[in-house]
Amino acid sequence: MKHIFKESFLPVIALLVALFVLLLFIQFKATVDANAKRIITITQESVTHSGEDEELDERYGPDEETADDPRLERASELIAQESYEEAERIYAELLKEQPQALLYNRLGILYMRQNRTDDAQKAYTNAIALDPGYYR
Repeated sequence: MKHIFKESFLPVIALLVALFVLLLFIQFKATVDANAKRIITITQESVTHSGEDEELDERYGPDEETADDPRLERASELIAQESYEEAERIYAELLKEQPQALLYNRLGILYMRQNRTDDAQKAYTNAIALDPGYYR
């Protein structure tokens, strides 16, 4: 009789464990989504501030190889002129040569100015993947 009692509860225990794992996954997913939304919100607020590129350079600075690259300044000028396609091409070129969190962040800002939130989120995620402490 004891043997039957134990066997009848095995599926119940397995179900409870599966539910627990599912709840952990849901909590993890919610946390990741909340962080992504927070990053986008922070960036949306900062897009309107002038001089953001200089502020980011002071805080994180481009790598030495990119710091002297005139294309970085040119991309900022193009964004100010709303020539987004050309600026995007420059950032893509720079990122291909040397991926950097700062460049992904600027690409995300460019995408936000175009209301391309999905692309912006990917760019910000790439920035954080390169430097987990990058976001504010």
